[in-house]
Amino acid sequence: MPLRYYRVTLVLGPAGIVLAAELVRHQFGLPYVSMSKGNWLMALLTAVVIALFSQGLFRRFEAATQSLARERAARAVMEERERLARELHDQIAQTLFSIGIQLEALRQASAGTDADRPEIEEAWREIRVALREVDDNVRQVIFHLRRPLDDGPDLHSRLRALLTQAFWSQDIRWEVRMDPSVRLTPAEEVQLFGIAQEAIANVKKHAGATRVRVALESNPAGGWAFRVEDDGRGFQPGAGVGHYGIQIMASRANEIGACLEMEPAAPGTTVRVVKPG
Repeated sequence: MPLRYYRVTLVLGPAGIVLAAELVRHQFGLPYVSMSKGNWLMALLTAVVIALFSQGLFRRFEAATQSLARERAARAVMEERERLARELHDQIAQTLFSIGIQLEALRQASAGTDADRPEIEEAWREIRVALREVDDNVRQVIFHLRRPLDDGPDLHSRLRALLTQAFWSQDIRWEVRMDPSVRLTPAEEVQLFGIAQEAIANVKKHAGATRVRVALESNPAGGWAFRVEDDGRGFQPGAGVGHYGIQIMASRANEIGACLEMEPAAPGTTVRVVKPG
C-alpha cells in the first residue's frame, strides 16, 4: 500500500469516525449519556481509533527501518571485506610473489655448487610448491572477499568445487552430503567452509587417505552436525593439541556458537562441528 495512502487515511480516517460518533451522540445519546461522560467517551474513542489507524503506518516504518539497518550493515561488511582484500593483495600476495622470485634467483645462483645436491633440489621444489599453494589460497580469499555477499554458489556447490580442486590429481574418492532440512545462516556457511578448507588441506598433506566424506546432518535436538571424515592414517588423541590449524577450526566453530570435536576413526580421522538446537 502506498505511503501517501497511509498518510491520508491516518488524517481523515480517525477524524471521520470521531465526527460520525459525535453526530450520533448528539442526535441520539444525550438523553442517556451526560455531556461530561460523553466527552470522556469521545476522548477514549479518539485515542483507540488513532491507535488502530496508526498500526499499519508503524509496521511499515519499522520494516523500512529494519531494511535500512540491514543495508547499512551489508554495506559496512562489504567495505571491510574490500579493505581486507586490498591489504591481502598489497601486502601478502605481493610479498609471496617477491619471495618466489628471490628463491628462484638463489637457486640459479647456487647451480653447480654444493647446494645443487639432489636433496637440496628436492627442498627447493617443495618450497616452490608450498609458495604456489599459499599464493593460490590467498588469491582465492581475495576473490571471495570482493564478491557480493548474495552472489555465488551455495555451500554444497562450493564444497564440491573445493574437493574437486584439492584431489583432482590424486586417487581419492570423495562425496558431499547435505541434509536439505538444515537451514544455515550466511555466517555459519562461511565458517563451515573455512573449517572444511583446513580439514581437507590436512587430509591432502598428511592423511594418506583414499576416501573423504563431507556431511551436514540435523540432530534430534534441533541443531546440526558438520563432519569431514577420511580413512587415512589418523592421529593419536592429544597429539594435535596446540596445532595452529586446529586452533583456527576451533575458533571458527566458536564464532557460530558451535564446538569442534576431533576423533580418531578406524581408520582415519573425523573432524566434527556440532551446534546444539
